[in-house]
Amino acid sequence: MYSEPQTHEVHSAIIRNVSAGEFGYQVNDRQPLSTEKTHHPSTATLLIASSQRLFAEAFAAALQGHDQITVVNCCQTQEAALYLCAENSPQLLLMDVAMISTTVTNFLHFVAQLPTAVRVVLLADNDSDVLLEQALQAHVSGYLLKSESLESCLRELLNVASGEQVVSKSLLPLLRKDSRGHWQLAQPSAVMELSDRQIEIVRLIALGHSVKEISQILRMTIKSVDSHKYRIMRQLKIHDRVQLANYASKHGIQLRSGAASVSAGHH
Repeated sequence: MYSEPQTHEVHSAIIRNVSAGEFGYQVNDRQPLSTEKTHHPSTATLLIASSQRLFAEAFAAALQGHDQITVVNCCQTQEAALYLCAENSPQLLLMDVAMISTTVTNFLHFVAQLPTAVRVVLLADNDSDVLLEQALQAHVSGYLLKSESLESCLRELLNVASGEQVVSKSLLPLLRKDSRGHWQLAQPSAVMELSDRQIEIVRLIALGHSVKEISQILRMTIKSVDSHKYRIMRQLKIHDRVQLANYASKHGIQLRSGAASVSAGHH
């Protein structure tokens, strides 16, 4: 179970996990960017967080001289993004969802614990209903697909700066608004209905572990693992391991050692 850390714990963890070389960089400059605020007060300030430096620099370069958005920094890790949000206090954070090493829910909670409010816009490769549902449940300010044009992305960033919640237009058929006007999935994700134990079994199957190996790793009986596997495959309408691995990757189940990284229901 995830327990919410206190603000000082979040800040301490950020500082411990960010090395000097990870802090951030200016476009066309290999030196760390100063944390001093030099932007015009009427412009929205933006931090770009992407593991693909080429994308971050190209996006920042496209904004040079923009009269409504000023890029204050770029970075390449989740930890650096949190650190620089605390140091630079940008109004907007444009964050590649692939960089998030915890869950989307946990990351947005960390951002909410920072001293100054930061509106987060997530960039995603696809329309994974798990990642989208996590983001919307945490009231993310924006959720955009990487297929968006530069012009569209800039327009939506300005909408977020003015207080709107935005999503890519191609996602709208999947969504509806709740009673408070927040976007949410029209139909809950099947993965979000799985228990933590079932999520972990999905992850281990997708990594290629046999039922016997999973029973040893999770200290369960082989019969119990087999039963879970059958129910999971039936619920997700998946018939083989290759489909399961692809499904796990698309829907945000982190395929790495350690606990599964999807926030799911607890049954």
